[in-house]
Amino acid sequence: MRKTLGFLLVVIMMLVCCVFALSEENRIVKITTEDLAVAVSGKLTLKAEVENLSEIAPKKTAFVWSSADEGIAKVTPNGVVSGVSVGETAIICKAKDDESISCSVTVSVYQPIKTMKADNTNISLVLGAGEDAATGKINISIEPDNASDKTCTFVSSNEDIVSVDENGTLRAKAAGKAKVTVIPNEKGSKQKVVCNVTVGQAVTQIKLNTETATVDKGRTLNLKATVLPDNAYNKKVEYTSSNPSVVSVNKAGVVKGVECGTGTITCTALDGSNTSASVTVKVIQPVTSVTSNEKKIELFEGESKRMIASVKPADATNKKLTYSSSDNWVASVDSDGTIKAKWSGKATITAKTTDGSNRSASMTVIVEPSVPISLDSIGFGIFNYNLLGITVTNKCSAKTIVDFGFNLDFYDYGGRSINGGSYSLGSPERIGPGRQKTIKRTVYGTGQAYKTVITITSVEFADGSIRFIPKAEQETWSFTR
Repeated sequence: MRKTLGFLLVVIMMLVCCVFALSEENRIVKITTEDLAVAVSGKLTLKAEVENLSEIAPKKTAFVWSSADEGIAKVTPNGVVSGVSVGETAIICKAKDDESISCSVTVSVYQPIKTMKADNTNISLVLGAGEDAATGKINISIEPDNASDKTCTFVSSNEDIVSVDENGTLRAKAAGKAKVTVIPNEKGSKQKVVCNVTVGQAVTQIKLNTETATVDKGRTLNLKATVLPDNAYNKKVEYTSSNPSVVSVNKAGVVKGVECGTGTITCTALDGSNTSASVTVKVIQPVTSVTSNEKKIELFEGESKRMIASVKPADATNKKLTYSSSDNWVASVDSDGTIKAKWSGKATITAKTTDGSNRSASMTVIVEPSVPISLDSIGFGIFNYNLLGITVTNKCSAKTIVDFGFNLDFYDYGGRSINGGSYSLGSPERIGPGRQKTIKRTVYGTGQAYKTVITITSVEFADGSIRFIPKAEQETWSFTR
């Protein structure tokens, strides 16, 4: 019996120490506030009640409040708790008239969230461009760093368009728009972040207006990109060069030749799909001018001469030229610029670039007859038997004859040679192009000759040049008295 009574007394004493105080007047003090968390610098009002266990208990009881650790939380005489620093402490409430009547609660002081931000509040996801493009992540930064509870809940306004897990990982489901709201798990927090999520169709193909291109050094060309499909939500593209020191490109697709060489221009979709198209660009130095060593030449039928054409600049990528004649009957030209005079007349020989620059140079070719002079008649003097009159015609179209060489042979009535030799006019006689002239000279032996045979072997021109008539083409004229 004594053991039982002793046990009951121990139990009663433990209850008095842990939960409430039981006075001789039979009063119990209770703190009725259920939410016992308060923020640093925040306020929490605790409420206490007295339960009278007997009729002799006072009708009213005043309270005395105290904190077990004022470094964590303080309390006013009215039971208003102020959070000081993160931690837990006991707040004690006692009856003012009898401090043995008391109770206590544990108050938790937490560091609240002051601000929270998302790394991106406008997020674009892409369908049809792989897993990476269809997923995203909302990263939240919270201040201060020592906030007691940094966990958040992520909520999608439309799970059919975009879903979100507890870590903020987004997954596109269908094209459209939705909002993802981030709410801190801290009780009573008024912070939140709203992210706008757009799910669109990815770019599946990019077509450029050319697959290969050539641009002159220092010049530009425009690339045009067609982005497919038509309903792709983001058709913006970016241009890059594999070799900017040779060929550069700006954001509008304008390509510029910097130095001679080759580079690749790539056009890439900016929707995250990494869809791209490329074009190979060759930068060349075009020919800027072509000049001929001569503007005009004169050739005799059967003669050849090469046209020497100079190309500038020296570093031109393609210096190859093609040659042509305006009249192949008069003069032809081969691939290396060698001109062949064929028939008397005039022709224009042109050397033209093959690099597309359309530069050219021309030369006028005048083709003179292989035999530039003709003997029209021979006359004899009436009073001076040794006087020889020779009438000739200059068959050239551009050259003036000043002299010509010829052979004379004299024969008697029996056909025997009585004299002969090689002669020239001795003094200049200008015979203009296409002009005829009779030239009189005293040649001894003429008076005794019955038959005179003359062969013109060479012609001297006003420019100092001499045309030796090929022997096979020399013509012989004979005259008798």
